[in-house]
Amino acid sequence: MANRWLTRLQSCLGETVGPETAARLLGDCPQLAPGATPKAKAAWTRDVVARLDAGLDAETRTGVLLRCGRRGISADRVRRARKL
Repeated sequence: MANRWLTRLQSCLGETVGPETAARLLGDCPQLAPGATPKAKAAWTRDVVARLDAGLDAETRTGVLLRCGRRGISADRVRRARKL
């Protein structure tokens, strides 16, 4: 699951800040082993977030994470959901 998330994050990051920046920030990020313990998953996630914190300003970082979280959900649908 985390490796799929990393692939999605790399894609969103590349779309937002360009493939060179994505490669610089996440290119050497280790893959999370299948069956990793919750502690290992937390450490892996902490590392990924630290990479984004160090390499992007807050607005860009938020945009990347929102883009990843909304993959496949249109902006119009998000707007309508916020009105509920």
